[in-house]
Amino acid sequence: MIVASDRFVATPLEKGQTYQRMLDVWTHREDLSASETYRNIWNTLTRTGRYQHKRYEITDPAEIPKLIATCYLDLLESMSRDGYCADRTSEFATGGLGRAIVWQDGSLVHENGATHRLAAAKIVGLRHGFPFRIVGVHEDWLRVNGVGQRPKDGAVRWAVGLSKSVLCMDPNAVEDDVMAVQ
Repeated sequence: MIVASDRFVATPLEKGQTYQRMLDVWTHREDLSASETYRNIWNTLTRTGRYQHKRYEITDPAEIPKLIATCYLDLLESMSRDGYCADRTSEFATGGLGRAIVWQDGSLVHENGATHRLAAAKIVGLRHGFPFRIVGVHEDWLRVNGVGQRPKDGAVRWAVGLSKSVLCMDPNAVEDDVMAVQ
């Protein structure tokens, strides 16, 4: 896929709801009931009688700590202890590989998929590669790298070969990683 700036808006991962929620859980891992995430789930349960995250649904406030552990904390602790493990998912998680776009400046923009894993990796300070599937290249990056004025899809495959230096998240540049929102 060839991407133009007018089709995507790059938003820092850290501003996203998933990242904020996971950071809150990690910060309050010793006392989850002190977290904003716990309070938000509690409020939803009180108001609607149920709370659902992906395929995990609860109806009793006593289930909140288990939901938080299963959906967030287990992943954060695993990522902190073992690093990225492609085959590790919870019973309720979707798992999968993150998708990224080579942006106009050559950086990787998180497009979709594995958002919880990427957030966990950044929060716990993972210092080795995080895999992505490259699903697009920004048209300006293609032009700067000599692919042509109106590149064809075949040129995108060639351009991904040029971008080998950006195919793994640079662990020293964690503040610069962004995700795109369509």
